Amino acid sequence: MSESARIVNAITGETVATKVSFFTSLEDFKGFVSHRWCIPSDQLLVLLPFGHKLKISTFKECLRNNAVDHYEFYVYDRRLFSAVNNPSGDLTSELQKSKAQDLLSSYVKGSTTGDQSAFLKPINSPLVDTDLKLQDLSYRTITSLLTTNLGWLSALEIDVHYFRSLIQDCISQIIEILQCLSICEQYLNLYCYDVENLYNSNVDFLDQLLQNGLSSNWKPCYENVLGNLEGLEGPLQQYVNEDLLQQNETTLQTLDHQVNTKLKNIKKKLDVNAKFRGLINGEIQTIRSNFTPSGTKDKLDVTMQQRFDELVEETRAKSREILEQDPSEFTETNIEEVKTFLSKIKSEVAAKLFTIAKSLYAQTESLQELKLKLQEKTIVAFGQIAYIQVETLALKKLLLEDCNKDLELYQNYELEFAQIEDLPMIYGLYLIEKYRRESWFLQLLSHCVLLSTDIKQISETEISCRKRWTKNFGNIASIFCRDENDFADMESFDKLFLGGIANLQGSCQEQIQELKKALADTLLIIEVYLERISNLDVPKDVSEVLMQNLSEAKNFRIVSNQTFQKQEYAAPNSNQLNGYKARIKKLETLLHETKISDPGHWPSGILHASHFKPFHNNVSTVSSKITLNNSGNLDPKGNVNVVKVLEMENELKRSKLRLEELQLESKAKEEKLSEAHTKLSDLELERNAFKETMQNLNIELSRLTNQEQEQQKELIKRQAFYQDQLEGIVKENKNLLKELELCKGKYFEQEEVNKKGEQELGKVKDIHNAEKRRLEETSKKLSDDNIMLQKQVERLQQELAELRETQVEKRDEATSPQISEEKDYIALKEFSQTIESEMFEIFTSDVFILENIGLLLLLDDNKQFQIKRVKGLRKAMNQSVLDDSIHVAQSSDISVKSPVYHSIRATHEEIKPLANLERHQLLIEDINKLYAGKLFQIAVIKRFKDIESLAKKLTKENKKKREMLDKIQNEKMTLKNFQVGDLALFLPTRKNNSPMESSASSLNSSFSSVDLSSPPLSEVAPMHTLSKEKSKKNSKQPWAAFTAFDNTTRYFLKDDNEITKGKDWFVGRITSLEQFTADTNGNNSYNLEKNAVWFQISADVISCQD
Repeated sequence: MSESARIVNAITGETVATKVSFFTSLEDFKGFVSHRWCIPSDQLLVLLPFGHKLKISTFKECLRNNAVDHYEFYVYDRRLFSAVNNPSGDLTSELQKSKAQDLLSSYVKGSTTGDQSAFLKPINSPLVDTDLKLQDLSYRTITSLLTTNLGWLSALEIDVHYFRSLIQDCISQIIEILQCLSICEQYLNLYCYDVENLYNSNVDFLDQLLQNGLSSNWKPCYENVLGNLEGLEGPLQQYVNEDLLQQNETTLQTLDHQVNTKLKNIKKKLDVNAKFRGLINGEIQTIRSNFTPSGTKDKLDVTMQQRFDELVEETRAKSREILEQDPSEFTETNIEEVKTFLSKIKSEVAAKLFTIAKSLYAQTESLQELKLKLQEKTIVAFGQIAYIQVETLALKKLLLEDCNKDLELYQNYELEFAQIEDLPMIYGLYLIEKYRRESWFLQLLSHCVLLSTDIKQISETEISCRKRWTKNFGNIASIFCRDENDFADMESFDKLFLGGIANLQGSCQEQIQELKKALADTLLIIEVYLERISNLDVPKDVSEVLMQNLSEAKNFRIVSNQTFQKQEYAAPNSNQLNGYKARIKKLETLLHETKISDPGHWPSGILHASHFKPFHNNVSTVSSKITLNNSGNLDPKGNVNVVKVLEMENELKRSKLRLEELQLESKAKEEKLSEAHTKLSDLELERNAFKETMQNLNIELSRLTNQEQEQQKELIKRQAFYQDQLEGIVKENKNLLKELELCKGKYFEQEEVNKKGEQELGKVKDIHNAEKRRLEETSKKLSDDNIMLQKQVERLQQELAELRETQVEKRDEATSPQISEEKDYIALKEFSQTIESEMFEIFTSDVFILENIGLLLLLDDNKQFQIKRVKGLRKAMNQSVLDDSIHVAQSSDISVKSPVYHSIRATHEEIKPLANLERHQLLIEDINKLYAGKLFQIAVIKRFKDIESLAKKLTKENKKKREMLDKIQNEKMTLKNFQVGDLALFLPTRKNNSPMESSASSLNSSFSSVDLSSPPLSEVAPMHTLSKEKSKKNSKQPWAAFTAFDNTTRYFLKDDNEITKGKDWFVGRITSLEQFTADTNGNNSYNLEKNAVWFQISADVISCQD
């Protein structure tokens, strides 16, 4: 049996078929999957159907199990679960979509975004743009048009088959992705189910502890039971630490509250996770309903595909039939028929084929876009599943670590309290065990006494025996036996017992008397103990257990192989007697049942003989029929009839059972037959329904055919309009090329502007740093000078007051010193005004700098300085950059927009002529507010950081535009004026084509979205005559470059290395280009018109169809 397996990629929907037996271990299997889809082995998550995770043991079971012939494995990339998000919707949909797109582009091989297309759009037939005039049609023109149209037809056929294959693959992949999403949801449910079971087990265990716990009932047991029970050394309370138990009770109450709180919190989180799982389930159901492809379109696509194949085959067969004709066979009638055929292709066939191709192309694009959106939704769902799994994992860790430790500690405390209730029984068992050990020792001493008595008797017998032997044979034995009365062996044996056998017996007798007294005292203590237990609030089971153990202790006997004449305590075991009695009752019951079942023990009657049977208990040697014959009330003939009646009754019962079985079997067959009739009628109804449906479809098809003919007429009218539109599109393409060149110029200009901006930004940074340092130094210097000046002013004011008091008395004497002090004061005042002016100029310069970089100094609601970004502020300034040599003039003050500056400036101008020290101090404090808390420095630095980030952003955008331009430039296909390095499309030509009549040959080929991996469609080679085949062998078919807008110049391929062998077309990059003029036979190898200009080019193959 084959062990096939299907591996599904959960994000792309791709499937791989393989066999499980190919892999020896799970690591080999993961290595294969990792190599197939470029997923690291440590990032693989493999799930089985119903959400079970693939483990090593599971994979080994798959290898061993031959009963299952099909396995399914669903492969997930763990990196796609990294977009963790809350299912409640904390993140916006745009942010989720952006994260999903980043993950797709990073980790999924071959993924494309919504703005990119994996294939090109098909184009219409070149015959649509050709003017078919009868007078212009010749053999060369017809063959050129038909050859070009066949090339377009082959390309379009490849496109259609490729689109159809893509559609089917995309639908199956979407279905697989939806299935994998459901499997992942089942995996999450299983994971959460395990954690919920773990939580329930913890709750059940806590409930058991609460139900069986004794933490609240230990005090009554301690006071009422242990306090009233007396042991060997006093009450049993002495064996229990009451303070420790009270402490444990308090600790247990706290622990109970703690465990309950934890379990309640975990339950809330589990409920939240369950709610989240419900949200994810609803979201997955919504995704399934929105993204499941419809089956109706697939049936329509099959119909379109069949119609397309029919039109292609008809057109290709007719075209090849015309091409196989000789030029001599082209008469005016034939040319007229060919013109009719070409007109039909132009007006009807080409439109139908192009419409089908466009429809399939649009459907392919829509399915690709649908799959991409599904992948994004799937990754978002993966993130939500990962969020729930992480939360559940934290709960599982909390249950396994914290809750289990708390419950284990809870159980240990409860065991300590349970020991209090068990203490009376344990102590009672201890007393009984003490009694048993004393009884054992007493029995052991009794055995020792008996043993010593036996040894004494044996020794005495041996001594008498030896004396008799010596008496009888001693005289003669003295010859070879020196001491016949030697008892050394007996003396050595007697020394083994310390003090001898006689002393051993005496000491044992003394200890036996003491042990009997101690054993009686112990038994008395036990009986008193049991009596008190029965009177206290102790379970009856305890008393019963203790009584049972005491009875066993009393009946305890030492098992010995020796048999002694005297045995003490030979009382029979009550349990053994009870067992014997129960067994006797059981045997009596069995004997009674045997008698009842034996007819020989019945009273005299119809079926029993009245005479005595001496052997009725023996096994009968005759059958039951002979027993019936022994009846005293029935004759032998009647007994035979009875036997026959019994046999007939048995046969009748068997027949009834067989009849019932046959009836059941007949009923089952009737039910199957009715089901078959029902299915037959259903099939008949379905056949009628299908027949009616086919009739309706035929009617609909005829209606659609008529509608299509009307649409074709309408399309013929619009053909001229479309031609004009096509010309407009060509012009628009030319304009776009020009705009592209302009964009390139603007791009380079923008780069130069960015470089200049970076240089200016560096200069501004240097100026800002220098200005900042100068500002800090000046501010520090001004603050120090201000403090010094204030001290000097206060000192001078005090001295001035003192001088005024003594001015009248010493006016004449102090005239000269007073004059000198007034001069010093005036100089100091002028110096202070100078410093104040410089501070104001620095303040003005800094405000001007702020506004030059777009920042405005304002006051907030609390009258505190604040600096805000104002758009358009910089445009109103007279200059943008301040140098160290620039001084702020009166004209610059007018351009400053800050109301704070104008307010401080007005204050500065008002106090110039005043000598009020407080006003000057307020002015300086207002100026210092700009620098307090580094407000000015922070605002400038933040502004320059914004400018720097903007410059980086522009640089990054310019880099992307440059890469896009380079990519467009490299992938652009040239259609005229070829140069070395251009990409061109190369197609085969016919030897007898006229260069002027085949001007649009390259335009007739469709090269959009060709599946380069698929083999070309097989074509039936045309039938030629023998002469034609020979001429083809002697000549080689030339190839030419595709030209769409140049009808005069020809570009022929120089194929020295036979790169065109086995190809229908190829795209190549031109490596060399050589110009020729067809003025001589040597320069006109392609039969061009005389003096025609043509080029011979060499190219490297970039893309082709083998």
